[in-house]
Amino acid sequence: MAKAKRRKNVKQKGSAFEREICHAFSNWWTKGKRDDIFWRSQTSGGRATNRSKEGKRTEGQYGDMCAADPDGSPLIDVFTIEIKRGYNNATPIDLIDRPTVPKSCVLTNWIAKIQECVEYESGSLSWMIVHKRDQRVPMIYMETPIHLELVRLGCLLMDPHCFISKDGIARFYCTSLENFFASVKPKHIKELSCT
Repeated sequence: MAKAKRRKNVKQKGSAFEREICHAFSNWWTKGKRDDIFWRSQTSGGRATNRSKEGKRTEGQYGDMCAADPDGSPLIDVFTIEIKRGYNNATPIDLIDRPTVPKSCVLTNWIAKIQECVEYESGSLSWMIVHKRDQRVPMIYMETPIHLELVRLGCLLMDPHCFISKDGIARFYCTSLENFFASVKPKHIKELSCT
């Protein structure tokens, strides 16, 4: 009984965080004019995953966030977005100081799953993971190539940030969500979505 209750609480906390992130992206996308451009995808991408198993596509419903308004479609064309709350032991440092014997970690599992979705299902250019550990600020993770494309377009993604790369296991860029919003403009995303 206690286990089921804890699982329900964790699920509710994750759903609330997904809604919070959708509002944050909507406000960023519209310069504070609207908070309803993005919303949680149907069953957090579960419907799209199940339909993919049947060989069917579900446009714009991959990952945890979708465009509720067509104006937001360019973001979803560029990024399949996963939103994670909790997982306090999930940190990029796991990919650097792991033991010599390869051992999977939460972050590499997330990346493998979302890379597969981008490559075979969603049709997005790349992926983004938004992750907030308890008592910490939300972070974003994205592939280095898409980060470099944003830099090429004039986005000065400021500190703090880091690139993670070791033995070809993972290669990505991470920074705070606040830094991403301050540095990247919707026009940059729209330009990328046209490529």
